[in-house]
Amino acid sequence: GGDDDDDDDDDEEEAPEGEEGAVRITKPVKVNLASLRATLQKHTDEKKSIIDNVPDAPLDAGLYTINPQPIKSLLIGKHDAIIDRLLAAHEEHSRLMTQYLNETFE
Repeated sequence: GGDDDDDDDDDEEEAPEGEEGAVRITKPVKVNLASLRATLQKHTDEKKSIIDNVPDAPLDAGLYTINPQPIKSLLIGKHDAIIDRLLAAHEEHSRLMTQYLNETFE
């Protein structure tokens, strides 16, 4: 028990007692900003690590030459795509919350 459970109905607000026809308002989203920031930072750091550590020039490996550029570009693109999707989702969550607040306090 206690305050450790985030599964409480914190996103619902009780209608004031005694008001007939009062409507229970439900918040459209709940965002864990600390988790969002940590995830964005993780992908930014991993992208930077790839940029810094994977060489641009082909590598000689005996009879073979290995070109790391395609995999480097692919991995950077994957991290960029994840970052972009996270930010787009957060933008949509912010829009929904703004709409909720505008409707609630009109």
